[in-house]
Amino acid sequence: MHSHVRLSALLARHFENNLTAIEAQEFSIYLENPVYAEEIKDLLAASFTAQTEALEMPAIRKRRVLKSVLGDANALQPLRRRIWFRAGLVAAILLCILTVGLFYNQYQDRSSDDFAYLNDIAPGKQGATLTLSNGSRIKLDEANNGTLAEEAGVKISKSADGQVIYEIRNADNGNSATQVLSTARGETYQLRLPDGSVVHLNAASSLTFSSHLLQKGKRLVKLNGEGFFDVAKDKAHPFVVMCKGQELEVLGTHFNVKAYAEDQKMVSTLVEGSVKVRYGDEQRLLKPGQQATNDGRGLSVKEVDVSEAIAWKEGFFRFNDAHVGEVMEQLARWYDIDVKYEGKLSNDGFSGKISRYKPISDVLKMLENTGLVKFKIEGRRVTVLE
Repeated sequence: MHSHVRLSALLARHFENNLTAIEAQEFSIYLENPVYAEEIKDLLAASFTAQTEALEMPAIRKRRVLKSVLGDANALQPLRRRIWFRAGLVAAILLCILTVGLFYNQYQDRSSDDFAYLNDIAPGKQGATLTLSNGSRIKLDEANNGTLAEEAGVKISKSADGQVIYEIRNADNGNSATQVLSTARGETYQLRLPDGSVVHLNAASSLTFSSHLLQKGKRLVKLNGEGFFDVAKDKAHPFVVMCKGQELEVLGTHFNVKAYAEDQKMVSTLVEGSVKVRYGDEQRLLKPGQQATNDGRGLSVKEVDVSEAIAWKEGFFRFNDAHVGEVMEQLARWYDIDVKYEGKLSNDGFSGKISRYKPISDVLKMLENTGLVKFKIEGRRVTVLE
Protein backbone atom coordinates (compact mmCIF):
# COMPACT_ATOMS: atom_id res chain seq x y z
CA MET A 1 0.00 0.00 0.00
CA HIS A 2 2.87 2.36 0.87
CA SER A 3 4.45 2.00 -2.55
CA HIS A 4 1.08 2.66 -4.25
CA VAL A 5 0.55 5.89 -2.29
CA ARG A 6 4.06 7.08 -3.04
CA LEU A 7 3.78 6.19 -6.71
CA SER A 8 0.47 8.02 -6.90
CA ALA A 9 2.01 11.13 -5.41
CA LEU A 10 4.97 11.03 -7.78
CA LEU A 11 2.68 10.54 -10.78
CA ALA A 12 0.56 13.54 -9.72
CA ARG A 13 3.65 15.72 -9.37
CA HIS A 14 4.86 14.47 -12.74
CA PHE A 15 1.57 15.61 -14.33
CA GLU A 16 2.10 19.01 -12.74
CA ASN A 17 5.73 19.09 -13.92
CA ASN A 18 6.85 19.64 -10.33
CA LEU A 19 9.19 16.70 -9.76
CA THR A 20 12.51 17.51 -8.14
CA ALA A 21 15.64 15.87 -9.51
CA ILE A 22 15.60 13.31 -6.69
CA GLU A 23 11.89 12.61 -7.16
CA ALA A 24 12.38 12.22 -10.90
CA GLN A 25 15.03 9.61 -10.28
CA GLU A 26 12.75 7.81 -7.81
CA PHE A 27 9.90 7.95 -10.33
CA SER A 28 12.12 6.42 -13.02
CA ILE A 29 12.93 3.51 -10.72
CA TYR A 30 9.22 2.80 -10.34
CA LEU A 31 8.72 2.95 -14.10
CA GLU A 32 11.53 0.55 -14.83
CA ASN A 33 10.33 -2.02 -12.28
CA PRO A 34 7.74 -4.44 -13.81
CA VAL A 35 6.40 -5.12 -10.30
CA TYR A 36 4.60 -1.75 -10.41
CA ALA A 37 3.28 -2.07 -13.99
CA GLU A 38 -0.29 -2.90 -12.97
CA GLU A 39 -0.42 -0.10 -10.42
CA ILE A 40 0.86 2.40 -12.99
CA LYS A 41 -1.78 1.31 -15.49
CA ASP A 42 -4.57 1.77 -12.94
CA LEU A 43 -3.22 5.16 -11.89
CA LEU A 44 -3.11 6.30 -15.52
CA ALA A 45 -6.74 5.36 -16.07
CA ALA A 46 -7.83 7.02 -12.81
CA SER A 47 -5.89 10.17 -13.63
CA PHE A 48 -7.32 10.38 -17.12
CA THR A 49 -10.88 9.92 -15.82
CA ALA A 50 -10.39 12.59 -13.16
CA GLN A 51 -8.95 15.14 -15.57
CA THR A 52 -11.64 14.65 -18.22
CA GLU A 53 -14.57 14.45 -15.80
CA ALA A 54 -14.42 18.18 -15.18
CA LEU A 55 -14.69 18.78 -18.93
CA GLU A 56 -18.00 16.90 -19.15
CA MET A 57 -16.47 15.06 -22.05
CA PRO A 58 -18.86 12.45 -23.50
CA ALA A 59 -17.96 8.87 -22.58
CA ILE A 60 -17.52 7.94 -26.22
CA ARG A 61 -14.86 10.63 -26.55
CA LYS A 62 -13.01 9.31 -23.50
CA ARG A 63 -12.92 5.84 -24.99
CA ARG A 64 -11.53 7.20 -28.24
CA VAL A 65 -8.78 9.14 -26.48
CA LEU A 66 -7.66 6.20 -24.38
CA LYS A 67 -7.87 3.95 -27.41
CA SER A 68 -5.48 6.24 -29.24
CA VAL A 69 -3.11 6.18 -26.24
CA LEU A 70 -3.29 2.56 -25.16
CA GLY A 71 -4.62 0.83 -28.27
CA ASP A 72 -7.66 -0.72 -26.54
CA ALA A 73 -11.27 -0.14 -27.47
CA ASN A 74 -12.38 -0.93 -23.92
CA ALA A 75 -9.83 1.30 -22.26
CA LEU A 76 -12.27 2.88 -19.82
CA GLN A 77 -12.46 -0.42 -18.00
CA PRO A 78 -9.74 -1.20 -15.38
CA LEU A 79 -6.42 -1.19 -17.20
CA ARG A 80 -5.43 -4.80 -16.52
CA ARG A 81 -4.38 -7.19 -19.26
CA ARG A 82 -3.64 -4.20 -21.59
CA ILE A 83 -1.10 -4.11 -24.40
CA TRP A 84 1.30 -1.22 -23.92
CA PHE A 85 3.11 0.70 -26.65
CA ARG A 86 6.53 -0.74 -27.48
CA ALA A 87 8.06 2.59 -26.55
CA GLY A 88 7.43 1.58 -22.94
CA LEU A 89 5.61 2.93 -19.95
CA VAL A 90 7.32 6.30 -19.96
CA ALA A 91 6.26 7.04 -23.54
CA ALA A 92 2.71 5.93 -22.78
CA ILE A 93 2.52 8.18 -19.73
CA LEU A 94 3.91 11.15 -21.62
CA LEU A 95 1.47 10.58 -24.47
CA CYS A 96 -1.41 10.30 -22.04
CA ILE A 97 -0.40 13.55 -20.35
CA LEU A 98 -0.05 15.35 -23.66
CA THR A 99 -3.34 13.95 -24.93
CA VAL A 100 -5.27 14.92 -21.81
CA GLY A 101 -3.67 18.36 -21.88
CA LEU A 102 -4.55 18.80 -25.52
CA PHE A 103 -8.16 17.89 -24.93
CA TYR A 104 -8.32 20.02 -21.79
CA ASN A 105 -7.03 23.10 -23.61
CA GLN A 106 -9.06 22.67 -26.79
CA TYR A 107 -12.30 21.10 -25.67
CA GLN A 108 -14.10 24.31 -24.79
CA ASP A 109 -12.61 26.32 -27.65
CA ARG A 110 -13.45 23.74 -30.30
CA SER A 111 -17.08 23.05 -29.53
CA SER A 112 -17.80 23.46 -33.23
CA ASP A 113 -15.28 20.82 -34.21
CA ASP A 114 -14.71 17.25 -32.99
CA PHE A 115 -16.56 17.78 -29.68
CA ALA A 116 -19.56 19.66 -31.03
CA TYR A 117 -21.81 16.62 -30.77
CA LEU A 118 -22.50 16.42 -27.05
CA ASN A 119 -25.31 14.00 -27.84
CA ASP A 120 -26.92 12.38 -30.87
CA ILE A 121 -30.52 12.36 -32.10
CA ALA A 122 -32.33 9.32 -33.47
CA PRO A 123 -34.23 9.53 -36.78
CA GLY A 124 -38.00 9.74 -37.09
CA LYS A 125 -40.29 6.72 -37.17
CA GLN A 126 -43.65 5.49 -38.36
CA GLY A 127 -46.42 7.15 -36.41
CA ALA A 128 -49.49 9.34 -36.77
CA THR A 129 -52.71 10.42 -35.07
CA LEU A 130 -56.16 9.77 -36.53
CA THR A 131 -58.83 12.25 -35.42
CA LEU A 132 -62.39 11.00 -35.91
CA SER A 133 -65.44 13.16 -36.60
CA ASN A 134 -66.53 12.93 -32.95
CA GLY A 135 -63.20 14.43 -31.84
CA SER A 136 -61.69 11.22 -30.46
CA ARG A 137 -58.00 10.72 -31.28
CA ILE A 138 -56.20 7.45 -31.99
CA LYS A 139 -52.39 7.25 -31.71
CA LEU A 140 -51.74 4.80 -34.50
CA ASP A 141 -48.25 3.73 -33.41
CA GLU A 142 -49.75 2.67 -30.07
CA ALA A 143 -52.98 1.11 -31.40
CA ASN A 144 -53.34 -2.65 -31.85
CA ASN A 145 -53.75 -4.16 -35.30
CA GLY A 146 -57.31 -4.78 -36.42
CA THR A 147 -60.45 -2.63 -36.35
CA LEU A 148 -59.93 0.88 -35.02
CA ALA A 149 -63.38 2.38 -35.53
CA GLU A 150 -66.50 2.42 -37.70
CA GLU A 151 -68.10 5.67 -38.86
CA ALA A 152 -70.82 6.43 -41.40
CA GLY A 153 -70.75 2.97 -42.91
CA VAL A 154 -66.94 2.86 -43.16
CA LYS A 155 -64.66 0.44 -41.31
CA ILE A 156 -61.25 1.78 -40.29
CA SER A 157 -58.55 -0.77 -39.48
CA LYS A 158 -54.82 -1.06 -38.96
CA SER A 159 -52.93 -3.70 -40.92
CA ALA A 160 -50.02 -5.80 -39.68
CA ASP A 161 -47.56 -3.52 -41.50
CA GLY A 162 -48.99 -0.47 -39.75
CA GLN A 163 -51.06 0.92 -42.64
CA VAL A 164 -54.47 2.49 -41.97
CA ILE A 165 -57.12 1.03 -44.26
CA TYR A 166 -60.58 2.44 -45.02
CA GLU A 167 -63.25 0.03 -46.22
CA ILE A 168 -66.78 1.09 -47.18
CA ARG A 169 -69.23 -1.35 -45.61
CA ASN A 170 -72.48 0.45 -46.41
CA ALA A 171 -72.31 2.49 -49.62
CA ASP A 172 -75.97 3.47 -49.25
CA ASN A 173 -75.29 5.30 -46.02
CA GLY A 174 -75.82 8.94 -46.92
CA ASN A 175 -73.85 10.23 -43.95
CA SER A 176 -70.20 11.10 -44.21
CA ALA A 177 -67.73 11.82 -41.43
CA THR A 178 -64.76 14.17 -41.76
CA GLN A 179 -61.50 12.77 -40.43
CA VAL A 180 -57.90 13.93 -40.18
CA LEU A 181 -54.72 11.89 -40.32
CA SER A 182 -51.79 13.90 -39.00
CA THR A 183 -48.10 13.26 -38.43
CA ALA A 184 -46.02 15.16 -35.90
CA ARG A 185 -42.43 16.18 -36.47
CA GLY A 186 -40.40 12.99 -36.57
CA GLU A 187 -43.29 10.86 -37.88
CA THR A 188 -44.37 9.44 -41.23
CA TYR A 189 -47.35 7.26 -42.12
CA GLN A 190 -49.18 5.44 -44.90
CA LEU A 191 -52.92 5.48 -45.48
CA ARG A 192 -55.18 3.58 -47.87
CA LEU A 193 -58.32 5.53 -48.69
CA PRO A 194 -61.77 3.98 -49.39
CA ASP A 195 -61.18 4.10 -53.18
CA GLY A 196 -57.93 2.15 -52.87
CA SER A 197 -55.65 5.17 -53.31
CA VAL A 198 -52.55 5.15 -51.10
CA VAL A 199 -51.14 8.27 -49.46
CA HIS A 200 -47.73 8.54 -47.81
CA LEU A 201 -47.53 11.45 -45.37
CA ASN A 202 -44.21 13.05 -44.56
CA ALA A 203 -43.39 14.53 -41.14
CA ALA A 204 -45.44 17.46 -39.76
CA SER A 205 -48.25 16.91 -42.28
CA SER A 206 -51.99 16.30 -42.26
CA LEU A 207 -54.63 14.95 -44.62
CA THR A 208 -58.31 15.86 -44.18
CA PHE A 209 -61.00 13.81 -45.96
CA SER A 210 -64.49 12.43 -45.60
CA SER A 211 -64.96 8.77 -44.75
CA HIS A 212 -66.73 8.15 -48.09
CA LEU A 213 -64.20 10.40 -49.84
CA LEU A 214 -66.72 11.62 -52.43
CA GLN A 215 -67.94 15.22 -52.50
CA LYS A 216 -70.02 16.44 -55.45
CA GLY A 217 -68.81 13.57 -57.62
CA LYS A 218 -65.12 14.09 -56.84
CA ARG A 219 -62.73 12.30 -54.52
CA LEU A 220 -61.59 15.24 -52.43
CA VAL A 221 -58.80 15.53 -49.85
CA LYS A 222 -57.04 18.50 -48.24
CA LEU A 223 -53.30 18.42 -47.60
CA ASN A 224 -51.14 20.47 -45.30
CA GLY A 225 -47.46 19.54 -45.46
CA GLU A 226 -46.09 16.92 -47.82
CA GLY A 227 -47.61 13.78 -49.26
CA PHE A 228 -47.01 11.25 -52.03
CA PHE A 229 -50.18 10.06 -53.75
CA ASP A 230 -50.67 6.77 -55.58
CA VAL A 231 -54.17 7.40 -56.92
CA ALA A 232 -56.45 4.53 -57.94
CA LYS A 233 -57.98 4.97 -61.40
CA ASP A 234 -61.61 6.05 -61.53
CA LYS A 235 -62.56 8.00 -64.65
CA ALA A 236 -66.00 8.79 -63.27
CA HIS A 237 -64.65 10.42 -60.10
CA PRO A 238 -61.61 12.70 -60.44
CA PHE A 239 -59.25 12.81 -57.47
CA VAL A 240 -58.61 16.34 -56.17
CA VAL A 241 -55.96 17.48 -53.71
CA MET A 242 -56.55 20.92 -52.21
CA CYS A 243 -53.73 22.84 -50.51
CA LYS A 244 -53.37 26.52 -49.72
CA GLY A 245 -55.79 27.66 -52.40
CA GLN A 246 -54.35 25.37 -55.07
CA GLU A 247 -56.04 22.33 -56.60
CA LEU A 248 -54.49 19.29 -58.28
CA GLU A 249 -56.90 17.10 -60.24
CA VAL A 250 -56.11 13.62 -61.55
CA LEU A 251 -57.85 10.45 -62.66
CA GLY A 252 -55.16 7.97 -61.69
CA THR A 253 -51.50 8.72 -61.23
CA HIS A 254 -48.44 9.03 -58.95
CA PHE A 255 -47.35 12.46 -57.75
CA ASN A 256 -45.80 14.32 -54.83
CA VAL A 257 -47.07 17.55 -53.28
CA LYS A 258 -45.11 19.71 -50.87
CA ALA A 259 -47.21 22.49 -49.35
CA TYR A 260 -46.16 23.28 -45.79
CA ALA A 261 -47.92 26.28 -44.28
CA GLU A 262 -44.62 27.97 -43.44
CA ASP A 263 -43.14 27.48 -46.93
CA GLN A 264 -43.34 30.32 -49.41
CA LYS A 265 -43.76 27.93 -52.32
CA MET A 266 -45.91 24.91 -53.13
CA VAL A 267 -44.18 22.27 -55.24
CA SER A 268 -46.02 19.53 -57.15
CA THR A 269 -44.00 16.83 -58.93
CA LEU A 270 -45.50 14.31 -61.35
CA VAL A 271 -44.03 10.80 -61.51
CA GLU A 272 -46.59 9.02 -63.68
CA GLY A 273 -49.83 9.88 -65.50
CA SER A 274 -51.04 13.47 -65.76
CA VAL A 275 -52.00 16.19 -63.27
CA LYS A 276 -53.98 19.36 -63.81
CA VAL A 277 -52.81 22.16 -61.49
CA ARG A 278 -55.14 25.10 -60.85
CA TYR A 279 -54.44 28.28 -58.92
CA GLY A 280 -56.89 31.12 -59.27
CA ASP A 281 -57.53 31.67 -62.98
CA GLU A 282 -54.31 29.89 -63.98
CA GLN A 283 -54.19 26.22 -65.02
CA ARG A 284 -51.31 24.00 -66.13
CA LEU A 285 -51.20 20.35 -67.23
CA LEU A 286 -48.17 18.41 -66.01
CA LYS A 287 -46.47 15.53 -67.80
CA PRO A 288 -44.30 12.88 -66.10
CA GLY A 289 -40.99 14.36 -64.99
CA GLN A 290 -42.39 17.87 -64.66
CA GLN A 291 -42.70 20.00 -61.55
CA ALA A 292 -45.05 22.92 -60.91
CA THR A 293 -43.99 25.61 -58.45
CA ASN A 294 -46.51 28.03 -56.99
CA ASP A 295 -45.00 31.08 -55.27
CA GLY A 296 -48.36 32.67 -54.54
CA ARG A 297 -48.13 34.90 -57.61
CA GLY A 298 -48.49 32.24 -60.27
CA LEU A 299 -47.43 28.83 -61.59
CA SER A 300 -44.18 27.87 -63.26
CA VAL A 301 -43.34 24.46 -64.74
CA LYS A 302 -39.97 22.81 -65.37
CA GLU A 303 -38.41 19.42 -66.07
CA VAL A 304 -36.84 17.81 -63.00
CA ASP A 305 -35.28 14.63 -61.66
CA VAL A 306 -38.30 13.28 -59.76
CA SER A 307 -36.10 11.07 -57.58
CA GLU A 308 -35.13 14.15 -55.57
CA ALA A 309 -38.76 15.09 -54.82
CA ILE A 310 -39.77 11.59 -53.71
CA ALA A 311 -36.51 10.60 -51.98
CA TRP A 312 -38.14 11.03 -48.56
CA LYS A 313 -40.72 8.35 -49.40
CA GLU A 314 -37.92 5.97 -50.36
CA GLY A 315 -36.16 6.61 -47.06
CA PHE A 316 -33.51 9.12 -48.15
CA PHE A 317 -32.50 12.74 -47.95
CA ARG A 318 -31.47 13.86 -51.40
CA PHE A 319 -30.07 17.34 -51.92
CA ASN A 320 -29.24 18.98 -55.24
CA ASP A 321 -27.54 22.34 -54.81
CA ALA A 322 -29.76 23.02 -51.79
CA HIS A 323 -29.14 26.01 -49.51
CA VAL A 324 -28.31 25.15 -45.91
CA GLY A 325 -31.64 26.66 -44.83
CA GLU A 326 -33.57 24.23 -47.03
CA VAL A 327 -31.52 21.33 -45.75
CA MET A 328 -32.10 22.25 -42.12
CA GLU A 329 -35.87 22.60 -42.68
CA GLN A 330 -36.00 18.96 -43.73
CA LEU A 331 -33.84 17.84 -40.83
CA ALA A 332 -35.89 19.86 -38.34
CA ARG A 333 -39.12 18.14 -39.36
CA TRP A 334 -37.68 14.63 -39.45
CA TYR A 335 -35.48 14.71 -36.36
CA ASP A 336 -37.80 17.03 -34.40
CA ILE A 337 -35.07 19.56 -33.65
CA ASP A 338 -34.81 23.29 -33.19
CA VAL A 339 -32.31 25.00 -35.47
CA LYS A 340 -30.22 28.04 -34.55
CA TYR A 341 -27.87 29.94 -36.85
CA GLU A 342 -24.65 31.70 -35.81
CA GLY A 343 -22.41 33.74 -38.08
CA LYS A 344 -22.61 34.39 -41.80
CA LEU A 345 -23.55 31.23 -43.67
CA SER A 346 -22.30 30.14 -47.06
CA ASN A 347 -24.57 30.66 -50.05
CA ASP A 348 -23.10 27.60 -51.74
CA GLY A 349 -25.47 24.70 -52.35
CA PHE A 350 -25.25 21.20 -50.92
CA SER A 351 -25.63 18.05 -53.01
CA GLY A 352 -25.73 14.45 -51.82
CA LYS A 353 -27.81 11.50 -50.70
CA ILE A 354 -28.02 9.77 -47.31
CA SER A 355 -30.49 7.52 -45.50
CA ARG A 356 -33.15 9.23 -43.36
CA TYR A 357 -32.79 6.40 -40.87
CA LYS A 358 -29.31 7.31 -39.69
CA PRO A 359 -28.61 9.34 -36.54
CA ILE A 360 -28.51 13.04 -37.23
CA SER A 361 -24.75 13.15 -36.57
CA ASP A 362 -24.14 11.08 -39.73
CA VAL A 363 -26.09 13.58 -41.83
CA LEU A 364 -24.35 16.58 -40.27
CA LYS A 365 -20.93 15.02 -40.80
CA MET A 366 -21.74 14.56 -44.49
CA LEU A 367 -22.54 18.27 -44.70
CA GLU A 368 -19.46 19.24 -42.69
CA ASN A 369 -17.24 17.29 -45.08
CA THR A 370 -17.95 19.96 -47.69
CA GLY A 371 -15.96 22.42 -45.57
CA LEU A 372 -18.76 24.99 -45.86
CA VAL A 373 -20.44 24.61 -42.50
CA LYS A 374 -20.09 23.28 -38.95
CA PHE A 375 -22.68 22.11 -36.45
CA LYS A 376 -23.16 21.85 -32.71
CA ILE A 377 -25.71 19.53 -31.07
CA GLU A 378 -27.03 20.37 -27.61
CA GLY A 379 -30.10 18.38 -26.56
CA ARG A 380 -32.61 18.79 -29.38
CA ARG A 381 -31.08 22.01 -30.62
CA VAL A 382 -28.69 22.07 -33.57
CA THR A 383 -26.64 25.19 -34.10
CA VAL A 384 -25.39 25.93 -37.61
CA LEU A 385 -21.99 27.61 -37.42
CA GLU A 386 -20.08 29.69 -39.94
